[in-house]
Amino acid sequence: MRNITVILLICILFLSCKEEVVQKKKTEEYKKPNEIVMIFNKRSYAKDTLHSDNGSYTIKKDRPIFYTNEKTYENIFLEPTNISKTDTIIIKSDTPIIVNHRYHFYYDSSYKFNVGDTIVFDYPNDAPHVSILNSTKKNDYNVEVDYNLSHAVYKGAVEFYNENNKRFRTKKEKTVYRDILKENIIEKGETLDSLYDLRKLSNDYYSFLKTTIHYKNKIIHSNYNADETELQNDSLLFIQSYRHFLNSFTFKNFDISYSKKGYQNLPDYLTLYDSIEKSTLFSTKVKNYLLYNTTRSIIKNYDQSKITKYFDKFKKKVKDTMLVNRILEDFLLDFSSLKTETADVNLINISKERKTLNEIIQEHKGKIIYIDFWASWCVPCREVMPDSKKLIQEYENKNIEFLFVSIDTNFKSWKKAAEDENILYYRHSQLAINYPKATFFKDLQLKSIPRYLIFDTDGQLIHKNAPSPKSSEIRDLLNSYIARK
Repeated sequence: MRNITVILLICILFLSCKEEVVQKKKTEEYKKPNEIVMIFNKRSYAKDTLHSDNGSYTIKKDRPIFYTNEKTYENIFLEPTNISKTDTIIIKSDTPIIVNHRYHFYYDSSYKFNVGDTIVFDYPNDAPHVSILNSTKKNDYNVEVDYNLSHAVYKGAVEFYNENNKRFRTKKEKTVYRDILKENIIEKGETLDSLYDLRKLSNDYYSFLKTTIHYKNKIIHSNYNADETELQNDSLLFIQSYRHFLNSFTFKNFDISYSKKGYQNLPDYLTLYDSIEKSTLFSTKVKNYLLYNTTRSIIKNYDQSKITKYFDKFKKKVKDTMLVNRILEDFLLDFSSLKTETADVNLINISKERKTLNEIIQEHKGKIIYIDFWASWCVPCREVMPDSKKLIQEYENKNIEFLFVSIDTNFKSWKKAAEDENILYYRHSQLAINYPKATFFKDLQLKSIPRYLIFDTDGQLIHKNAPSPKSSEIRDLLNSYIARK
C-alpha cells in the first residue's frame, strides 16, 4: 500500500512539473522581444455613444486609445478596427508603455505593459478587460475598470443637460459634482490599498496606479505645490496625470497673464516659456518636456516672427534632436517663408511637394473644379467625407475635378485624418500651409468649415458657398454645368 502511495505521489509530481513546463513554454511563445502585441477582440460602441436632441456622438471619433513611452512626451493614438472582427496592433518598443483607454464616454483606465507582452482586450459590457498571454501571474489589470463600472459617478455636462429638462448644472450643483469626483478618487486609492494589502495587486502595477491617482487628486483639488523631488522625477514623465500636473504647476506658480482670443482666454505662452527656461526647479528632461509643450503652443497661437524667435531659442536650449525634429515635422517649420506669403494659396501633398491653388486651377482649365475645405478637428467636415467620395465616384470621367484642401496647422494631424478618411493619396488631397494669411482666404472670409467652392471651366470662382456633397442641390448644379458643355 505504501509503495502505491509513493508511486501516486511521484506521478502527481511528474504531471505537475510537466504542466508547469508546458505552461512556461506556452507563455514564452507569446513573448515577443522588442515588441508589444495588442489583440483587440470584437466590440461595439453602444455604451460609448452619447445621445442628445441633435443626434448621437461616439467617442470612436475622438480616438479613445493612446499610449506613451519613456522616449516621447506625446500621446500616440491607436485605432483598432475591431467593431466586426478582431484586430491586432504591434508596437515596436524597447521600453514599457502606458496605455490609456477611454470608454463609456466618461471613464478611462490606464495600463502599464512591458516589452514582450502579448495583451488581449475583451469588451464585456463594452468596457476593456485585459489579459496577458505571456504571463502566468494573477491578472490584476482589470482593477481600475471594475472599480469604475461599480461607481457610476460621472455625468458629463451634455448628459446632465439631457436628463434635467434641458438645463446645465448650477454653480452649486457643479460644486457638489466636483466633491463627488474628489471622493471617488480618494475611495479608488483606498480600494487599491486594500487590494495590495491582500496581495491581489503586484508591486509594479500598484505603484503605477497610485502615482496616476496621486496626480489626478492633486489636479482636482487644485493643489499645485510640489517639492524638488517631484519636479525632477524623470521616470514619471510618461504618466499622463504627472504631465498634466507639471503643466498646471507652471501656470499657477509663474506670473502668467491672459488675453482674450475669440471666446477663449489665451495664456501668455511667451512669458511662460521664458519663465520655464530660467527656472532651476526642474530636471533637464522635465524642463525639456515643458519647453517642448510650450513651444508647440506658441506655434499654434502666434505670428511667424514670434514662432521663429522662440523656436530658435528652443533649438539652442534643448539638445534633444528628436524633439526638435518632431516640431519641424509637425508644424512644417521648414516651410516658414511660404507660410507668410499672401499672393496665392500655398499647398503641399503627402510627399511635401508644393503647388499653389492657382497652378492647380490653371492645370485643369476646361474642367469644373469643386473644392472641399476641411480639417482633422472638424467633426461636421469628416461626417460628410463619405458623401464627398460618393460624389467623386458619381462624376468620374465627367470633366469635373474634386479638390480636398485641409486648413490644419499640424502636418501629422492632417496626415492621420486624411489616412483615416482614405483620401491621403488621392491626387488632389492638399494641405494649405499659409492659412489664414493668403489674401484668397481673407477675401472669402473663410472662418468656418466645411466650406465648398466651385470654379468654372475658365478658372473663375463662381460659387463661394457651394452646396454640400450630400445635397441634391450640388448634383443639380454640376449636372447643369455638364449639360452646358
